[in-house]
Amino acid sequence: MPDLKKKIYPGICFVILFFLAGIAFNLYLKNNRLKEEINRVSSAKKKEFRRRISEERDAIRKDLEERYSADRVSFAAMAKRMEIEKKRMKSLEEEIKTLKNTTHSKNNKRDI
Repeated sequence: MPDLKKKIYPGICFVILFFLAGIAFNLYLKNNRLKEEINRVSSAKKKEFRRRISEERDAIRKDLEERYSADRVSFAAMAKRMEIEKKRMKSLEEEIKTLKNTTHSKNNKRDI
């Protein structure tokens, strides 16, 4: 019986070792495939992220240009209104001066 145990245990150990080596090799291959899949998905996500960032940047740039353009138009209109008001103010000041002069001259004539 001891000879039988000496022959069976090494055979069983060899089969178990071979089985475990097969499992380890299978896990190694699956791990490599998983890494490749992760790298592929990561690369695709990076490309998608860059594309979305580029689109957002372009949209923001366009929005800012539109706002800047609107501000320029608004500023130009405000400057024109200010020029009109300045001219109006000058004409009113001149009118006030002429009114003062005419009232002064009437008062001077009465005194004489």
